[in-house]
Amino acid sequence: MTRLKYEHHLVERPLFHVLLRNILRRVSALLYFHHGQRLDLDFRGLLERAQAVELAEDHTRWEDWERYSTRQGSRMKLGGIVGSATYRGELEEFVPYLVAGSYLHVGKGATFGLGRYRLVG
Repeated sequence: MTRLKYEHHLVERPLFHVLLRNILRRVSALLYFHHGQRLDLDFRGLLERAQAVELAEDHTRWEDWERYSTRQGSRMKLGGIVGSATYRGELEEFVPYLVAGSYLHVGKGATFGLGRYRLVG
């Protein structure tokens, strides 16, 4: 299950630029907090080019999930996208980020094991 945010809202469709934004955010945060380095990229240009990648097939759906938080003493309702998506366009420059994200997980709740995805070529 994957919880992607865009413009402060959880999204139900895995648009490519939204996926890439979330991958870059995760890679950037891990690099900064674990190695004290900033990810030196042209984020704006990369994300503009990512907008040209089309969501060709969307076989995803929203699924809810609950977990109990001992710290908060209550049940937490979580949800995310499950399923598969196919993208069409110029993807070559994005492949290293897509591969990294497949190992690091992406989106909200990655520390709980959410956000795992698999690339099929």
